[in-house]
Amino acid sequence: MILVRDIFRIRFGQMKGALASLKAFSSDLTESGEEFPMRVLTDVTGPYYTLVLESTFENLAAWESMSHSEMATAKWQEWYKNFLPFLEDGKREIFTIEL
Repeated sequence: MILVRDIFRIRFGQMKGALASLKAFSSDLTESGEEFPMRVLTDVTGPYYTLVLESTFENLAAWESMSHSEMATAKWQEWYKNFLPFLEDGKREIFTIEL
């Protein structure tokens, strides 16, 4: 099992907009019957304006398959284009879950 964390630094004062965009996209996925279970985390202490999307997958192949198929959809591409203005920068961490 692996844990994937997409960590975004949100522009100053833009967290509410970024979360609203993410919630709308998640609702669209749910309404269309698609599932992409993830936890959405925001910082309590610095660095401020950090947004984390955390997901688990059976293995790297499952994550790669999901990410390639999801990112190829027009729905995802439109959402991401609208999400980009909220972003300062970001990174991805992938961990093996040992326990």
